[in-house]
This record gives sequence, C-alpha cells and structure tokens, in this order.
Amino acid sequence: MQVRNACSLPKMSTSGRSLKQIIILSFILIPFCLAACVTRTQGGELEGPFVSNITSNSAVIWWRSPSPLGGEVVIAGRLFPDDEPPFELMVSDLEPNKPYKYYVKFRNGMRRPVEGTYTFFTAPEPGSQDAFRFAFLCDSRGSKPSDPVNASVLQMLLNHAKSQSAKFVCFAGDLIFGYSNKENAYRGGLRLWKSVAANVMNEIPIYVTMGNHDIMIHRHKDRQGAYDLDGVKKDGGILTSEEVFAEEFVNPTNGPDQPEQPAAPPYTETSYSFDYGNAHFVFINTNYWAAQRTYPHKPGEPRRLYDLGNPEGRIMDGQLKWLGDDLQRARSAGMQHIFVFAHEPAFPMGMHAGDAMHYDGHATPSLKRDIRARRHRFWKMLTEFGVLVAFFGDEHNYSRGLIGPAGEVAYDPPVWQIISGGAGAKLSGVRLMHLPWANSIHAFAKRYHYCLVTVHGRRVSLDVFALPEGFDGVPRNASFQLIDSVQDLTMRN
Repeated sequence: MQVRNACSLPKMSTSGRSLKQIIILSFILIPFCLAACVTRTQGGELEGPFVSNITSNSAVIWWRSPSPLGGEVVIAGRLFPDDEPPFELMVSDLEPNKPYKYYVKFRNGMRRPVEGTYTFFTAPEPGSQDAFRFAFLCDSRGSKPSDPVNASVLQMLLNHAKSQSAKFVCFAGDLIFGYSNKENAYRGGLRLWKSVAANVMNEIPIYVTMGNHDIMIHRHKDRQGAYDLDGVKKDGGILTSEEVFAEEFVNPTNGPDQPEQPAAPPYTETSYSFDYGNAHFVFINTNYWAAQRTYPHKPGEPRRLYDLGNPEGRIMDGQLKWLGDDLQRARSAGMQHIFVFAHEPAFPMGMHAGDAMHYDGHATPSLKRDIRARRHRFWKMLTEFGVLVAFFGDEHNYSRGLIGPAGEVAYDPPVWQIISGGAGAKLSGVRLMHLPWANSIHAFAKRYHYCLVTVHGRRVSLDVFALPEGFDGVPRNASFQLIDSVQDLTMRN
C-alpha cells in the first residue's frame, strides 16, 4: 500500500476507463479478501480483524468468532496479546497522522492476513489543520429478508471510497433489510454486511448507526391496540436491537449514559461522537426503541405515539440533551467543523415525507405536533452550535439542501442537509415540490452513490460519485461519475 501524507491528498480520479478497471479488479480480488477476513474455523466463522475508533495515538483492533479465539496483534514489531472476549484490543502509544502496518496471529495458528500486512492511519493531532477525507453513505439494504444486503453495490461504493483515500467511512443506517422476529436472522444479516465490507474494515474504520430497517421486532399491545416493538423475547425478557447492534460492531461508547426509561434499551454504540483533526463527528440514533404499526397495516390505521417504544424519527429528550451537551463541548474544545449523522431526515424531500421528522401523511395530530416540535429543537440546536452539515439517509436518492427558511420557521445560520440513501436499496425518484423547504434544495439525483468530503483547514469540499444511471449491478458495466461537487461548503451558498 502506497503511503501518502494526509496533507498532500491524491488527485481524485474521474476517468471512466481507469475507474472501471479498478472496479473490475476489485471484484476479482474480493473473494480472496473475504477469505482473509471471514474464515471458517473449527467453531464457526471468524470475522476480522477490523480497525475502529482511531485517534491520534491509538486504534482498536477487533475480531469476532463463535468460540473464543485469542490472538496477538503485531504492529511495528510490538506484540499486543488479547485472550479475553469480546476481543477488542486498544493499541496505544502510537504517533499522530502516521501509517501503521499490522497483522494478527491467532491461537489456533492462523494468521491474518495470510501473507503481508494490513495498513491503517492514525488521526492527525487534535485541532490539526492537516487535510483528510471521509466518505458518507447509507441504505445498503436488500429487498427482502432472504436478500438482506445489496452486496455488489455496497462493495463497489466502499472500494471506490477507499481508492480515493478516505480515512474513514460514516454509515447512517439501513445496513440490512432487517425487521426480523428472530435474533439469529438479525445477527446473520449484520454479519453478512460485515463480510461484504471486510476488505475495507480491516484498514479503514466504518462508523455505523441504526436505521428503521436495522431492528428486530415483536408484537406488543397498549390501550389503543397491537403494534410492533423493538426487540425479541429471550430468557424471560426482551433482547433489544440496540444491544445486539452494539455487540456486532465497535463504535465509541461516549453516548447517552442512561436509557430514556427503565423499559428502554441503552444507547451504547448507536449514539456517540468523536474528534478527527479539526472536526467533530456526532452520530445520533433516530430509530431508538422502535415502535410502529403492525405489518401488514390495518386499513385506516394511523401512525401514533405508543405507551412503550418510539416512532421512527422521534429524538427523545435524553438524547436531545446529550446532543446539546456534546455540541457545546466540541465548540468549547475549538473544533472548527461539526458534522452530524442520522438516518431519518429532518426535512424529507420525497418518499419519507409521511414519516422521518415530518409526518405529512396518515398520522395522529398529537404525533405530528410532537415530532415537528422535536425537529425544531434539533435543528435549532444545530444552528446555534454552527453545525456545518447534517447527513441523513432513508430516502433512496441524493439531495443537497441549505435549510434556513422552512415554512413558518427560519434558521440562521442555515445548515446543509445532505440525504445520501444510495448504497444499494431500491432507488426512488420521488421529489415533492409542495414541501416548505423544496426551494432550498440545490441538487437532486436518483443514483447509487456516495459522498466524499475533504476537510482542508477551514475549507470543506464535497464530491459525490455515482454509478451509471440505470446501473444493472454487473461489475463490468460499472464506472463512476461525478454528479455533484461543492468547492467549499463553509460558504453556505
């Protein structure tokens, strides 16, 4: 792997021919990469090693196996043993903004990679003006339980982001089709997703949170009737989706420290934040403690508030308070740029105007009032603390809007809203022009795509790369096109 200084970023390639060759080659190599990252052992499949939670002086190297399998991480001649589950080893005393080669020797004699090494980069020093890139994408789910992940599109997007020197990836939900009433099926979908992303995750952190599809459900009933509630029944209690999601991934653990109420799940590793260089990154869980109408829906049944659980897009009080405190700390620490990531759009543009944070569809008046009041509190908080961009998914297309005026409310300064739900789910071209913020939208596209953001000191640029219109999923027909580009998002124009 060629080592590059983060201050001297390589030129992004937009050549159809060269990118096509890269993509075809990546698909030839993917089976071999996956063999190195998801390997059959005597006790089942070994996942990893993966890299997560990178700072300027540390990184977490982790793996999973059905039966406990210890090992030692070897970095720059230093050995770091780990023989205690869950096998999440923090390697410290590293130098800032530097590449590190590593491999793992497992106790059963296996070595990963089989030959050579993986390479990850530590972050720049806190507050550093050194340039870096990160990628954002969302909604890689398949179309049914038996097809939980659109593997081909997800792999192509992640591989391209890696080829463009993204130092990490942010992924805001709907990894899988989900909606399972069985723990094993839910875990199986998340593990399939990791196997698809493995050849990126062993060198580049992928920070994830939950979407409305990334849940397990069971039937519950309150005074108004039956509905579907987060989690599955297990050992006399409820095992929640949040608990399983946190077990399957490794994210920061600095989110809200208490559930919203005793019956609710923890926020651990689904809502969190971290710093990288001169920027602050915040992930919030807009599908926390999910509650929704039974499926199939009864005729005339509206979306509503529930005795237990939380409708999608509704940010509860505890998480809102944590978000405000977190943004205040980031500003006090002198972070120049703040980015927020969540699944449900604050200002949906099309297919999810009936829910998300708007509920312009068949919902009770009390839910509409509640959700819109919470959205106002949320967006006002973003403006007060100078958040530059709020990234969302859920709608399966791309849109970029500068949300200042929004009907009867105006926010100053405005905040960029980027909806990037094009990582594999069935695309939608629905764009509703009657919405109060419709004229605030600067770009819209119905394409499989991802966002590449470059932070270079005070300047932040955006490039959006997409697969061809009408792409058929065949790798040999793949090439990437630049469909949107902004030289400096901080100009807010």
